[in-house]
Amino acid sequence: MSATLNIRIGHDYAAFRTPFTPLTGPQRRVLQALKNVALFLAAPFIGLAYIALTPFVGLGFIAWMAARALLQHKTALRRVGLLIAAPFIGLAFIVLLPFAGLVTLAAVAVGTPTPAQ
Repeated sequence: MSATLNIRIGHDYAAFRTPFTPLTGPQRRVLQALKNVALFLAAPFIGLAYIALTPFVGLGFIAWMAARALLQHKTALRRVGLLIAAPFIGLAFIVLLPFAGLVTLAAVAVGTPTPAQ
């Protein structure tokens, strides 16, 4: 007795369950030769990737070592944090101060009510 899985009525998926046939000796040699040719053709690009990414790996290592050193000094950590935040604070001032000026100009134009005498 054998059972087959039918997801839909009338569809037998037994065709997808074919047994694996092992490779023969000549087929293995051909497959190994194709792998060697593919690696031979890909090797210059792999080397180029290593050369191109080496500076970034070095910069990452330097950043990692600097971060470890900064964590030992709280004052230096605060200064570095302010140094990193300074451009964003400046950008916030550049973006928001014209609106603050417009609000001030509108307040002056409307005038403030004077106390009744």
